[in-house]
This record gives sequence, structure tokens and C-alpha cells, in this order.
Amino acid sequence: MADTAPPSPDPTEPPRANGPADPQAPDLNAAMEDSYRQLQSIYTAFTQQYSDAGAQFQRLSEQGYAPELADLYREFTETRGAEIAQEGLQLAIRYAASAQALSKRYTDELFHFLNTRGMAGLQPAPDPRPAAIALTGEAGTTIATSFDVENSTAATVSPRVSTTPVLDAEGVAVDGAMVDVIPDLLTLVPGQKQTVKVMVPLDAERFHAGAAYSTALVITGLGQGRDQLISVDITVS
Repeated sequence: MADTAPPSPDPTEPPRANGPADPQAPDLNAAMEDSYRQLQSIYTAFTQQYSDAGAQFQRLSEQGYAPELADLYREFTETRGAEIAQEGLQLAIRYAASAQALSKRYTDELFHFLNTRGMAGLQPAPDPRPAAIALTGEAGTTIATSFDVENSTAATVSPRVSTTPVLDAEGVAVDGAMVDVIPDLLTLVPGQKQTVKVMVPLDAERFHAGAAYSTALVITGLGQGRDQLISVDITVS
């Protein structure tokens, strides 16, 4: 009987750990993959619905222009359409915050695992980007903070810092609430960093003592895959 060589492992399959898996250990790889798949499915569904609605409106427009149709479309976008868009924004902020927390947990547990397996001394590199900012102030005052934006690419970039609407604890936009960003447009050569100041006037007519609010800073133009979303939690004392 001829000798048969043991089958070679499939190079397309991820390596398997030796020994039985700990049934109590969280599978962070699976959790992150599920998180990304859920985001992709939500984005795909939203995009499809938006495309279908646009195509339907285009067909109606081609059948004959009617001023009342444009008025109805505008009315929807300014009422229920705006509410749905606000819900989408809240979902994006919550997802970004959850993804940042999961990413940090993954890194922390990875280095803990490596250290306990004999590779002592390994420490994760500090992330210079703030994942979240917490601000506290009294109604009627202005609270402020600052953070650095750095160009880690090999080319000059012009990032822009914008803000999302300020939401109360129920997720409702606070009408008239302002978040000032100075400067909101930067030009950075490779390796350069610049400090950006954020100020939130806590108008007593809009911000109430004991209440919590939230917003987010969106940084775009830092290069492919480097855009950032920084959540901002506001507590009024």
C-alpha cells in the first residue's frame, strides 16, 4: 500500500489555534466582522431606497411637470424626510462610537494576550486621535476644548472640520444650538499638525441644567481611509 502524504492546509483558510477554544472567550474578530456587515447592509438598504425614490420622482417629473408635485416633494424633505435623515445621523454617530470602543477593546485584549503568552513588554502605540470629547459647563456660559489635526501622509492635504447637529438625550436636534470650530479649514504639509479649537455656547434658552447633549466633529480630507468622526458629549451643570 502506497504511503499517502497528509493533506496540506488550505492557504485560503485562516490559521486555527492549537488546542480547544475557550468557550468563555469573546470572539472579537467575529464581532467586528458582524459589525461591519451590519453597517454595510444598512448602507446598502438606505442607498437602494434613496435610489428608488429618486427614480420614482424622476419618472413622475418626466410624465409632466406639475408645480404641486415640486411643492409636495419640498414639503416632505422639510418635514418627515428631515426626521428620517436625523434618525440616520443618530445611527451613524452611535455606530461610530461603538466601532471605536470595539476597536480599542480588540487592541487592548490582543496585547494582553501577547503579554500573557511570554511576549512581555509589548504595548499598543498610543492613538493621537481623540475618540471622544467630554465637555461640562453651566447654562449661559461657553465651553471650549481643543485637539490636534495631523497630516500623516506624504502629500499636502486640506482637511475640513465640520459638526453634526447638537442632539438632546432623546436624540432630538436642539434648534439654534451652535458649535464653533476655529479654524474649520486647514492646509497641512506632510508631518505637520495644527490645533483646532471647539467652542459651544450654552444658551440658557436651549441648554438646561442637569441635561445631557451630544454632537460630533467630522474631519474629512486627511487622505484615503483617514477621515475621522469624534463624538462630543456635553453635560450642563
